[in-house]
Amino acid sequence: MLIEELGRHFAIGGRKEAEGLAAGNHGFWNVISLVGPGDLAFPDHQGAKSVHSELLTGWEDPDEVYSVNKRHLERIFAHVDELDFTEPLLVHCAQGLGRSPAVTLGVVARALFLDGEDDPAPQSIG
Repeated sequence: MLIEELGRHFAIGGRKEAEGLAAGNHGFWNVISLVGPGDLAFPDHQGAKSVHSELLTGWEDPDEVYSVNKRHLERIFAHVDELDFTEPLLVHCAQGLGRSPAVTLGVVARALFLDGEDDPAPQSIG
């Protein structure tokens, strides 16, 4: 979907949908891949323009998948900040139902909040 206020395309989905979108739109999507330690392998995003994989683990038990925390968001926002402001983003987790919509909402809200700012760094999570 295109969010006109941002001039940026966004897609949210599960792993399989993300792999299909990246392969079917070669060189278009910048992928943010939210994966857990239980995933046997990181997703293969052939055709993606760029891929940022964020491994979601808890601090106490590395085998338990936690929701996205402040450190994850800081790294995701840093990756998004490296892209041109209008570059399309495809965000996925295992099923596309919880973590990926939450992260996408965070990216959109942050972009709307920073609209017109020259340097997003002072406004990052702190």
